[in-house]
Amino acid sequence: MQNTRSEWIRNVHAHYNEISAKKIESFIAKNIDHDNVRKQNLLQPDKVKMPLFTRRIRDYPRFKMDFEKQVMLTINIESAPYILRSCLSKEPADVVKSIDDDLEAMWKRLHEKYDPTKVVDVIMNAIQITRNIRDGENNRRVELINVVEDGYRD
Repeated sequence: MQNTRSEWIRNVHAHYNEISAKKIESFIAKNIDHDNVRKQNLLQPDKVKMPLFTRRIRDYPRFKMDFEKQVMLTINIESAPYILRSCLSKEPADVVKSIDDDLEAMWKRLHEKYDPTKVVDVIMNAIQITRNIRDGENNRRVELINVVEDGYRD
């Protein structure tokens, strides 16, 4: 009777090991396939680049809006002055270089130098320098439309 129990236990143990091994292999195979499919289907978008202000007055309002709406939401306020400096080309960076970590003062100084009301003057100048358009000058007509649309957007 002892042999029968021992044999039965050995058989059950062997059967258990076979089932466990098959389940483990099946589990591993499924997960490897799942991981491969998941890795192949993942899109890796490029990291979003920080906005850059290069001193062009017409770009200042858009830059400020992008910085406040996109960048400020993702950073802590203590690092904001440093990050703002890193988003400025040489000339605008020189405007704020003497200001220590005071974001509000930096924006005030940039606003004084690149006053958005000057944008209107730049737009009006671009429209005024456009010569009269004659019949058949469709390219110039398109240029004028672009100037007006850009001015409206700015």
